[in-house]
Amino acid sequence: MKNRYIKLSHYLKDTYKREVKKVCIDGGFSCPNRDGTVGTGGCIFCSGGGSGEHMKNRKLSISEQVKKRVDARKAIGKEQAGLILYFQNFTNTYAPIDVLHNRYEDAIYAAEGNAVCLAIGTRPDCIDQDVVETLINLKHEYKIDIWVELGLQTSNDETAKLINRGYKSEQFTNAVWLLQYHGIKVVTHIILGLPGETIKDIKRTVRFVNKHKVWGIKLHALYILKESKLAKMYLAKEFVPISMETYIDWAKVVLSKIRKGTVVHRFTSEADENEILAPMWVLNKEEITQKITGISGGVK
Repeated sequence: MKNRYIKLSHYLKDTYKREVKKVCIDGGFSCPNRDGTVGTGGCIFCSGGGSGEHMKNRKLSISEQVKKRVDARKAIGKEQAGLILYFQNFTNTYAPIDVLHNRYEDAIYAAEGNAVCLAIGTRPDCIDQDVVETLINLKHEYKIDIWVELGLQTSNDETAKLINRGYKSEQFTNAVWLLQYHGIKVVTHIILGLPGETIKDIKRTVRFVNKHKVWGIKLHALYILKESKLAKMYLAKEFVPISMETYIDWAKVVLSKIRKGTVVHRFTSEADENEILAPMWVLNKEEITQKITGISGGVK
């Protein structure tokens, strides 16, 4: 029996008819949940890296980060792949409009005509009409796709307070409406295993996401970074991570209930073993993904 969802790899193959690679970019942005605008310290699961702890090119300019990938293909004589330019860590729409435009354009130029998509990771409370118009202008000027990734994590506003998310779920609704109204795809991030949450909370979050008819979804297993607030909770025995078996079971529930045709970008987290305090099972990305998709494997 075919599943409800589409794997990202299938979507990319069918859409671009060529090899496609993602370039994770540090755009040099900050976050309103760190500088005091809406909060300080960021979400309790983030460290100083702003969800980009595993990135290796953070000291390079935006152009250098992209060019490094392009030059690597040239060096081995391989045909250039289509590039997804993914502005990943911190809040990548949190800057004046001219700064946003210039940084996005720097990445597109450096791709030397191989950019197929601009992917922007950000917060719902940092999406407004000016940001959307900037993205639309780039989409039309460079004939590339655009998708925006919003870190919802949970639809439970009480959990959101606990994790110091810094915005209410209604702001997610407003941002999604604005983006979709202008034809920009939305990818939603959900974290399984947040403090105090059960499978009932997960199901409510899925229903909330389905109501918004988002294009894509990323599933994350909650892990504890050494320099995060969550680490202090863990060491004080105020938080116990879920088991790998529970994560797999919950992920399968999500996949069985998401809106038909949703593109699944990620089945579990990606982490750097040098940065993690616990649980170490999250490092078994391939095993976890296989156990999730082996039974309910995503098909077209």
